[in-house]
Amino acid sequence: MYSNKLTTPSALLFPSLLHQVFGLVLALLLSGWGPVQATPEMSQIDLNIPNHGDGNHDGIADVQQPHVASLPDKVTGQYITLELNDECTIIDIDTDLAETLAGDDQTHFSPQGLLYFDARCPQTKVTLYFHGLHQLDQRWVLRKYGPQTPGDTSTIGWYQMPEVTFDTVMIDGQPVVRASYTLTDG
Repeated sequence: MYSNKLTTPSALLFPSLLHQVFGLVLALLLSGWGPVQATPEMSQIDLNIPNHGDGNHDGIADVQQPHVASLPDKVTGQYITLELNDECTIIDIDTDLAETLAGDDQTHFSPQGLLYFDARCPQTKVTLYFHGLHQLDQRWVLRKYGPQTPGDTSTIGWYQMPEVTFDTVMIDGQPVVRASYTLTDG
């Protein structure tokens, strides 16, 4: 089983000087090209997912895929979509505010807060869609709080995730910032 709460949060963080700019971001109402058919297992939150329940824009409702999940962040209420490889299963996912974490890094700002997730698989490509962010900034980094050296608690702290690719994709006629990287268990 692979864990990124996996036991530490992944968070999209920005230099703190951008705090004022992102404090002014307005929530956008996203609409889709066609509604996903509601099923008994879909909650109201599932129906609020951007693109009518298809946050990663692959044509399949997120709730019908064990390797995809979308949920609102605790900062703006905008959605973050997590997509893993097809053979992975998301066991747990949650969002939180950066300031609730011990070791909160005051030198960075996280406009959509923190994302925690547990997944079952030895290795996966992780793709995050930040539906509340519409324009890419080259200064952005993806940071993680946890041990830099797996199993060594003396190395716990914030560090920049290596080899993260950022771009924007169009989902339901809106640009959405996307971050991709690979995680390996252990």
